Amino acid sequence: MIYLSNTSIDMALKNLKDSLDNYRFGAKETIAVDTALGRVLAENVFANRSVPHYHSSAMDGYQVRAEDTVDANVDNPVSLSWSKVKYVDTGDPILPEYDSVIKIEDIHKKEEGIEILSAATKWQHIRPIGEDVTAHDLLLTIGRKLKPMDIAALIASGIRHIDVFKIPKVAILPTGDEIVPYDKEPQVGEIVDSNSHLFYGMVKEWGGEPEVYPITPDNFDKIKEVVSKAVANSDMVLINAGSSAGSEDFTSQVVENLGEVIHHGIAVRPGKPTILGNIGGKPVIGVPGYPVSGYVVMDVIVKDVFYHLNGQVTPSRKKIEAKLTKPVVSDLKYQEYVRVKVGKINGQFIVSPMSRGSALMSTVVQGDGFLVIPQSSEGYKAGETVQVEVFEEKNYDNTLVSIGSHDMALDILATYLAPQLGISSAHVGSLGGIMALKKGEAHFAGIHLLDPQSGTYNIPYIKKYLKGTKIVLMNLVKRTQGLMVQKGNPKNIKAIGDLPGLSLANRQKGAGTRVLLDYLLEQAGVSPASIQGYNKEYFTHLAVAAEVKSKRADAGVGIYAAAKAMDLDFIPLYEENYDLLLSEEFYLSPKFKELQNVLTKTDFKTEVEALGGYNLEECGNIISLEENNSKI
Repeated sequence: MIYLSNTSIDMALKNLKDSLDNYRFGAKETIAVDTALGRVLAENVFANRSVPHYHSSAMDGYQVRAEDTVDANVDNPVSLSWSKVKYVDTGDPILPEYDSVIKIEDIHKKEEGIEILSAATKWQHIRPIGEDVTAHDLLLTIGRKLKPMDIAALIASGIRHIDVFKIPKVAILPTGDEIVPYDKEPQVGEIVDSNSHLFYGMVKEWGGEPEVYPITPDNFDKIKEVVSKAVANSDMVLINAGSSAGSEDFTSQVVENLGEVIHHGIAVRPGKPTILGNIGGKPVIGVPGYPVSGYVVMDVIVKDVFYHLNGQVTPSRKKIEAKLTKPVVSDLKYQEYVRVKVGKINGQFIVSPMSRGSALMSTVVQGDGFLVIPQSSEGYKAGETVQVEVFEEKNYDNTLVSIGSHDMALDILATYLAPQLGISSAHVGSLGGIMALKKGEAHFAGIHLLDPQSGTYNIPYIKKYLKGTKIVLMNLVKRTQGLMVQKGNPKNIKAIGDLPGLSLANRQKGAGTRVLLDYLLEQAGVSPASIQGYNKEYFTHLAVAAEVKSKRADAGVGIYAAAKAMDLDFIPLYEENYDLLLSEEFYLSPKFKELQNVLTKTDFKTEVEALGGYNLEECGNIISLEENNSKI
């Protein structure tokens, strides 16, 4: 069976829920209230007693009869003898003969009693019976996930035991010949089972009881056997991988054999191969194997089904309005979930799209949220205001927005700034960083652009693109760029002139490293067309190094630190300035002072230098832009 459908998310979910009729997770069980945190109520709960259950004082002070104080004012103080008043602490019961409380700070003690300067009103500073909760009031409704304050309210209202739904059991079935446990070092062609741990954690967060089954090989009968067992012993079954249409993707066949495939193919990107099925009246979902696809399907589809069957409303994330820094093009066939970085500049949220590969789990780990592009949309233009679902609440006022070229020193800088300040980085190349500063979309940009005519770095480009813009240029490091080659240099590469006929991992257009390579190719008289892979682009030095390490490329241009990190050989070519281009507003802010303080730390410099290929003698120095220094 191959998936031919492209059903919308809403329709697919509706059809699956309809197929399950009135199925709900688990039976009810009765538990003690003090053990019920995080559990889901299986009944409406009514108060057994009022809160408070007696008239009590809301303040420290004196109980009085209001009628005894009626004449008191500033010009006519009234004295009350000790026989007419009685001291109370907050929470003490009010005696029947009194109907008011005067705060301790509003009385003047005298030998014969107290003196007051204002009249008291009836029930002043008294909590009457049932002020908070009255006996038999509806406290909480079925389907509520109990929070700490709920537990306190239940206990205060005389509830000792409650009925809750049993914790839903969710079976997680990893499949695939290539999948190995996380404690086994993977060989070439093997993939560590990280998805099961992702799914386990998500189900746990939702309030379920996940169980990860042993890895099942790509075999129809074996997958059928383990699915049958999981359905019998669980409330919901998740089958990971095997949901595509390959020759060894058996999930849909197994679900069809044991029950019914409701949909195979959902209009979601990433995550299209998702399978929604029903076996024995229970939901069975085939989740794609790519990490980001798996996360999106769990977050958008599986979570909705879980909460629905658990009698709850699916929680929604906070949404913010933000300015988009780059255009995002999408396919009308899908509802797409684009991972983004979020920052805040001058009170406005700024959002930068990240790489969109369905295997790039780092985009979820490092991302701040989803830009959801509806199925009916072709995307958004740069500068548009878009709505973003943020993964978690955080103070974006304390997040520095860095858009530009990548360097490993920035990663170390981020560790020294945390937790007081965070850095939201988008690696778009040096030229992209300059344009972000021009549009007011970043606090700073890492840049290292060589001007072939003058042989100088950065300043010619700043003068060309940022005329009239208030900026400051500061050196972060000087670093060595060169050719990264496989250990032992099997291709005997010694210089740029040796690249024709070989395969190259290149940086993206606008990146300083790409500009440097093009300059060196021209100097050596080498045509880019003679180099295999010249047009295949990567966005960081480490990504280039990884291509060389995996032998998918013979060489790549990058910094020595990246070669060292990947245990590659390195042929030095050029020492360059890697500078930070700062908005003047950021330069004058307290946040910059915190960044500047880090740059002076010996520990920071030592850690960067240990990466290899770095010179920090001028780290933190402001670079003159000639006539106007901080202005062009």
